[in-house]
Amino acid sequence: MSSETQTHLKDQPSGLDNILKLIGGVLIMAGLVFFVTFALMAHDLITNPSVSPVYQFVNSTLVSSDQVISGEFDGKKFELRMNEDLRNFCFIFMSIIAGSILFGIANSLLLTGASLLRPQQDKRRIT
Repeated sequence: MSSETQTHLKDQPSGLDNILKLIGGVLIMAGLVFFVTFALMAHDLITNPSVSPVYQFVNSTLVSSDQVISGEFDGKKFELRMNEDLRNFCFIFMSIIAGSILFGIANSLLLTGASLLRPQQDKRRIT
């Protein structure tokens, strides 16, 4: 084989490279869609949480009453209630935790897709 043929064979992408690039592109698109959706949802929660569908869903399903703890101690009944401000603080705190998890997922999708699109450094070399 001549050196021109060997160089030409070395530069040709294989079928596996094309599949990996396609998967990388799909992962990047999924990560971008995931990230934009999360960003819009977070913006909605920050600007006006009482109108946000996420807040309304969580508020209607998880918070049915403001009573946290009730019971009897030493023959006396007691109740511990949560006011609206504390409930909103807990919701914001849990949203930050969930947001950091979702951001990590989106970041992983983007980084994995980008690494699949980069040219492979350890390709087989024909010499």
